[in-house]
Amino acid sequence: AQDSAFGRLAAVNAPDSTLVGLARRLSSATYDWNRSNDDLVAGRQSIEAAIDRLGEQQQKYRAALDEGETLEKFIGDEVGAMRERVSVLERRWALASVALAALGAAAGLMVLLMMRLSHQQSTLARTDPLTGLFNRLGFEELATRELLRARRNGSAITLVTFDLDGFKQVNDARGHAAGD
Repeated sequence: AQDSAFGRLAAVNAPDSTLVGLARRLSSATYDWNRSNDDLVAGRQSIEAAIDRLGEQQQKYRAALDEGETLEKFIGDEVGAMRERVSVLERRWALASVALAALGAAAGLMVLLMMRLSHQQSTLARTDPLTGLFNRLGFEELATRELLRARRNGSAITLVTFDLDGFKQVNDARGHAAGD
């Protein structure tokens, strides 16, 4: 349907198109009318001959006007069809925009959930679940940060650690719950 509409519009714009033909016919009818009037005024044509040609002139004008109305209707129909196609495309664009916004919101929510889960996993990896105190990994990271801060600020820091000898044997023999 779109190709036929473009084909019809191309025909209108072609050198021998309806519009060009209409302009030529109107111009010819006007020229003939003017020539007939000039001939009548100059005495080269009789009133009877001018009256005889009047019907022919009226037919040419009516045919050109009818053709103009047909062309105007065609253009109006094509403009209406184009408006309908644009309206359909605008509705599709609006739906696509809403869908993209929903996908963007879903993606943002997924990122938020992933960040929250990552933070929870990071916390679990650095703390003891029973006591909530830092485990070895958490302790090493905190100690490193605090030592770097003390160096930056030029301040003194004291670090005390201790190890319970043989504690692994308690965990191995009685289980981690008993060790905790």
